[in-house]
Amino acid sequence: MKLALVYPPFADATQPYASLAVLAAFLRLRGNHQVELYDANLEFCLRLWTSRRLNLAMRRLERRLVKMEAESTLSPSAAHEYPSLMTAVLKAPHVALRIDEAVRDLRRWETFSNLNRLANAKRVLQDAAEVLGAESPLLHRRVPSFSAAEISRVTDRPSANPFGIFLDKFTIPQLCLAQPGAVGISITYTTQIVPAIALARLVRMRMPSTSIILGGHIPTVWYNDLPSHLELFDWCDYIVGYEGETALQTLLTAIETGAETQGLANVASRDGNGIRRGSVSTEDINALPTPDYSGLPLERYLAPEPVLLASTSRGCYWSKCTFCSVSPSMRSRFRMRDPDLLVRDLVSLRDRYSVHCFSLADDCVPPIMLQALAQKLAGAGLAWQCEVRFESAFTASLLRDLAAAGCKNLIFGLESYSQRVLDCMHKGVRSDVIEKTLKLCRDAGLAFNLQFFFGFPGETEAEAEETIEFVTGQLHGAATVSFGGFRLQRGSPIAREPAAFGITIQAAQDGLGTDLEYQPVPPHAPAAEKRLADSIVATTGNHNRPLGIDAHTLLYLYKSGVQTMANACYALPADSPRGQKEYNPRGRWKRKNSQTLHEFRNLENGHSAQLILYDYDADRAVELSQIAGWVVSELDEYASTDALVKRAAERAQLKMEDVEGPIESALCALHKADLLE
Repeated sequence: MKLALVYPPFADATQPYASLAVLAAFLRLRGNHQVELYDANLEFCLRLWTSRRLNLAMRRLERRLVKMEAESTLSPSAAHEYPSLMTAVLKAPHVALRIDEAVRDLRRWETFSNLNRLANAKRVLQDAAEVLGAESPLLHRRVPSFSAAEISRVTDRPSANPFGIFLDKFTIPQLCLAQPGAVGISITYTTQIVPAIALARLVRMRMPSTSIILGGHIPTVWYNDLPSHLELFDWCDYIVGYEGETALQTLLTAIETGAETQGLANVASRDGNGIRRGSVSTEDINALPTPDYSGLPLERYLAPEPVLLASTSRGCYWSKCTFCSVSPSMRSRFRMRDPDLLVRDLVSLRDRYSVHCFSLADDCVPPIMLQALAQKLAGAGLAWQCEVRFESAFTASLLRDLAAAGCKNLIFGLESYSQRVLDCMHKGVRSDVIEKTLKLCRDAGLAFNLQFFFGFPGETEAEAEETIEFVTGQLHGAATVSFGGFRLQRGSPIAREPAAFGITIQAAQDGLGTDLEYQPVPPHAPAAEKRLADSIVATTGNHNRPLGIDAHTLLYLYKSGVQTMANACYALPADSPRGQKEYNPRGRWKRKNSQTLHEFRNLENGHSAQLILYDYDADRAVELSQIAGWVVSELDEYASTDALVKRAAERAQLKMEDVEGPIESALCALHKADLLE
């Protein structure tokens, strides 16, 4: 049987995801089924990140604003939406102007030798997502926990959502041409749920004889609760949970031969008015082949060369963290791949695809594996990064050996620096080990990233402040941070025993996302996030630090080196702070090309208007007086103070001495705010 494996929108388009390559390798090795790979997410993103598409979004946003401002009163939902529309309209012209070059830059090696150039390109893509998300809420990076009824409504017709329009025009014709017997859709993130269901419904509509299979991380989260989600099987025929290699192979064979499909391990399907789920089964990780990325357009991802993913293990060797959503059925099933096989994987992928950079796609790589890699990858010419726990096994000697073996970045699950909070999380980590390990990383020439969140149930404001103080003290050298607010995930120990953590889960949550709503939510968390974000900006002098844990960080470290990152990451940009020239009342002035001037409705004062000047380079919005707004609007080209005064006097039919004072005051204020050239 021919299987089409599809990775749906909406996710990062920087690198290929491993799910398709892992399944393809297994099925191709067995030789029973033909597999073709389709990265619909990449194609979708490349059609979004264009000046034509951003200009279209800008026009639509402006029309929506005009319509909204014509209303006598705004509904609560419209009032909530209005600020995001304002921001998007201010940014849109600059993003549309820069997006094509940003996409090209991210495919150039020279970009990864210049941190500011990389930051600018990545920022444009982030702002493009913000503009497009304002145009269509379905494109927001964070998708709410949609109910089945909501998903049904937004995917009912291909034209009802942007995903359906794209998939029907581009992906479905490719699938129809391939004529697969089955289409498998891999769902990794909540942002992919709506487009995945939209694709499944299109396949059912356009290719009615084709079997539809959903799999991946999100369907695995659903697996235990599938009896409550019978409606999913209105959109697909089968759901594969947990590990999919053998399950998919067995299912395809059963479909092809007409054998019984119900009861297969890791496979769920409709059984009359109910759902039948097979038992949970795991793979022999050492029997799995090297991932096979053949068929994916590796040259089209937003990187000068693809960063590929490989796994050292299945499951988590710790498996005790109370916030983790790893299913109880998998917590005791940790398996580690033989290090020799893993090295074979990496070298084989290097040689086959001419790549040098790898992310190890484990939630947590065991120290014993790192010790083996430190010896076996020396001299292999690879650059790699991975996620780890803080462990006493990270000695100075091991960290030096890891650096010599090509490890560039260690991504630590810090979660919190408060010892009490760490103990409540069952992290098994002592705060003194944390600080010691980070010092040893610096000494060994390794970059590191700290991942953590604020608002764990029971965390106090003082404990959040303890984390902020510690992290702020680490903001030097080759160090990055990734943080946000706590999210209660389905299947986690906290979700299973909320009372033990002092929270109550809100009833009747039938959404298909991964997060649950609960009370009480610690009120200090958003403010803690903002305080730390402000501290980072103050330390770096750069609103758009581009480095973290993604593929671009590893490519930068591979191209420029850890020491270059250490020197550049927290250095103030060369043009900031700028020495400001003294105000010259008889000078010549011009507004910056990076600015947008727009009038908006003042929601706090009825129908009154507010004039906003937005500077894209500084990422700063300033409200202007009417006279200052007029001055700025006249400065598309250089003009002298005298010329502006004369022009204003003629327009207002006044004497020059009557307008000279206000014009000069406005120019002085604009100059002082660094808003003029």
